[in-house]
Amino acid sequence: AAVTAYAANDTARRASSKLAPATNLATEAALAAAGGRVLVVLFGRSDCEYCAQVRQSYLGPLAREPAATRRAEVREVDVESDQPLIDPAGRKTTHRAFARDR
Repeated sequence: AAVTAYAANDTARRASSKLAPATNLATEAALAAAGGRVLVVLFGRSDCEYCAQVRQSYLGPLAREPAATRRAEVREVDVESDQPLIDPAGRKTTHRAFARDR
């Protein structure tokens, strides 16, 4: 039961630290720049402990803190996902293909 509780707590912690997925990097970058903000993009994996730590301790709080959102927009590219994505040049691709081509 202790292991199950830990796993459930770990799953809840990870879910609460999810970042907004990148959908259209061309638009997201343009909107950030127009507002005087930077666009921060994490290239992450679901099974990456380093990625989870960065999400939970750094980029998650940055994405949620009102003072910080005036300076930065935070998005994530899931390197294992075939979720559709528009790259910075406006081309259609997927998260996986965009990450692979970097």
